Amino acid sequence: MAAASAWAISPSFQPIRCTCQVPRPHRKTTQTAMVATYIACIDSLLPILDGTNLLRDYTSGEASIFLIQAICLVTCKIPEVAQFLRLYEDGPLLDPIPFSRSLHIGLDAAMKADLEPDRMTKIQILTLMHLHNDGPGGIE
Repeated sequence: MAAASAWAISPSFQPIRCTCQVPRPHRKTTQTAMVATYIACIDSLLPILDGTNLLRDYTSGEASIFLIQAICLVTCKIPEVAQFLRLYEDGPLLDPIPFSRSLHIGLDAAMKADLEPDRMTKIQILTLMHLHNDGPGGIE
């Protein structure tokens, strides 16, 4: 009972809401929108990655595909990116739960198969994966 009262929300409580502006060029891909959103909204709150290095590696094509998928997993529930939730080019637009579930299943299999060669990147991916939550009926 004490634990329940510890979680009581005070009348002055204001939930944290992402106030970032997601760039919306005409042909923005899912991954590009997610990386930009991660850097704008999450990177400064949870410095798991170096946003500058991430942007450099992503734009040069050197970023780990698994790291990019983990970033998509974390950012897909931000309302500003809802229009980009596609698993493949020209695929159907998905809701955040099916989108994240598909990404999580794939990432989980890739991490268990040890497909990420860089140990530091693997730690970052696993950390990002642990930020994901499907709720009480989720796959975790």
